[in-house]
Amino acid sequence: MKRESSGKYYCYVFNNVGHTQAELEVTVLRKPRVHVHRTIINSDINVEAVLQCSIHDEPAAHIRWYKDGKSIAETSNQYIISTQGQHSNLTVIPTSDVDFGTFTCEAENQNGKHNRSIDLVQSPVVEGFSNEGPRLSWTIHSHQPLEEIELQLRDMNGEGEWRTVSIPLPEARHHEYEMIYSLEDADIDAGKYEATLKVKNNKNWSEHTNPAIVDIEAQAQYIRPASVYLPGSGNSIRPTLVLLPLIYLLRL
Repeated sequence: MKRESSGKYYCYVFNNVGHTQAELEVTVLRKPRVHVHRTIINSDINVEAVLQCSIHDEPAAHIRWYKDGKSIAETSNQYIISTQGQHSNLTVIPTSDVDFGTFTCEAENQNGKHNRSIDLVQSPVVEGFSNEGPRLSWTIHSHQPLEEIELQLRDMNGEGEWRTVSIPLPEARHHEYEMIYSLEDADIDAGKYEATLKVKNNKNWSEHTNPAIVDIEAQAQYIRPASVYLPGSGNSIRPTLVLLPLIYLLRL
């Protein structure tokens, strides 16, 4: 049996006299599985953060929260735990640096237990780093002022050395930044690159993003060929401005 085997099953019986049917509800019992909506969350002193987790599978599980491995009491004055069915929220309002750390949601039923952790940090959090051709996009979460955005590229067809590109900072200050940057705006040669990104605020650097593969195609260039003089004629041929590939062949 698998988890997907749960559901209603029907049995139909026919003969030359008539027919009948019966149904049976099947529930597959197994230990719970914890799902967290985000594994890392940016916050700041006196800024409320809501950590969320959901529980899957049957039977229903009992949910507990931990801070750096230490159990959080449901009657705690420092945290607010709100649990409805198989979904639980932990609300945190940090008052000092020690209130940041690793929070763990654990679920347990008669078949076992499972947990997932969420890091509450003051460093930036970068999500959704992806690309469409040379166009990169990502989201930055930071309640603290941003100081640097650093893109690193490595040529996948060369020696594999990393090259750093500084990305302009957004002009306005927000808690969430939707960023777009095209490598066509940078002095990058054509080729296939591995790209990763990290961001610094006034607290620390973020983690590097998972790499994206970027393919930069060679661009056509405007070229003005030299004049061609034909012997025996009093004229020379002066081609007008044309769009040619980087390599072309001129036959006389």
